[in-house]
Amino acid sequence: MANYFLQAESFEYDFEAAAPSVDERAYVKSQIAANQRDANKLTDAVFYLRHPDLRGQRLSADQTALIKEWMTILNTIVQPQLGGTAADSEVRAVQAIGRMPVPRMPGVTIQQLIEQWRPSIAPEIPMPLLLAFIRFESGGNFGDATHGSPRNQPPYTQPAFYELGLFQTPAGQHGVCTSGDYRSCSNAPPGPEVPGDPSTWVRLCAAIRADPQDWTNPTTQVRVGLMDLKSSANTVRKAFPELFPSVGTDWYLRMAVLLPFARGGGFTAAFLRTFRKELAALSEDKRWDFLRGKKVGGWVFDASNVDKKMELAAKVGAINAP
Repeated sequence: MANYFLQAESFEYDFEAAAPSVDERAYVKSQIAANQRDANKLTDAVFYLRHPDLRGQRLSADQTALIKEWMTILNTIVQPQLGGTAADSEVRAVQAIGRMPVPRMPGVTIQQLIEQWRPSIAPEIPMPLLLAFIRFESGGNFGDATHGSPRNQPPYTQPAFYELGLFQTPAGQHGVCTSGDYRSCSNAPPGPEVPGDPSTWVRLCAAIRADPQDWTNPTTQVRVGLMDLKSSANTVRKAFPELFPSVGTDWYLRMAVLLPFARGGGFTAAFLRTFRKELAALSEDKRWDFLRGKKVGGWVFDASNVDKKMELAAKVGAINAP
């Protein structure tokens, strides 16, 4: 998906001849019949039919609604016509995120910025896993300030804190929100802190001497996001050293890196503590499946959030079995 940000100059289709109400699937089918099988060009074609005023322009990284629309066209209209699978689309989505330009950093992509800091902060976490993580968390949006869910009653109440940017780092309190747009919240991001209980965002910003109020700063987001994943993993390893003798294995990435983010440190520690002896007696490649469906108190070990990230990263060729 190298042409993700609309390369109009490479198009030769007669857009003016296409009516605005054209059947998009039929249009794509006709172009494929004419031997045009470039998924990016086909997606651009449909996108321009919808937005003729954008012909010849490139989308910028902050035009998130339009980028999501482009991705939807690719995944639901173009790729099925080409015979691609959902997995193919997801891999392309991860690759597209890696190539997204970083706001305020001309010529730098998301993957390049991450790789600038990954070797010194979390070298054992493979790049494609980080990109798969971002795919499911922020979609590559540095301006994302997630605040609860519309499914909450009342809506947008839990969790009570913001999750900021590329790595969805937990931050301050968002207060009362009336829509999915953070500008509807009573507290602007990064949100006020709970006295005596600094958020991950504020704590790690202080560690690197970054301004927590400058929450859309791409470099700060990447450094803090990587540090959040790494520090959580360090905490797990320190508490259960016999279960994590080395870093970078499939077991380590699932249980020490991804699960604390997905379900929290308390959830992770509860299962490791309860089944410590059983896990120690198993080889690493059997531990994750052993935990599936196990219960601790009112918690059930749900592996779905971690599984989907690992599976997507594996499809990109990132994760090698230890």
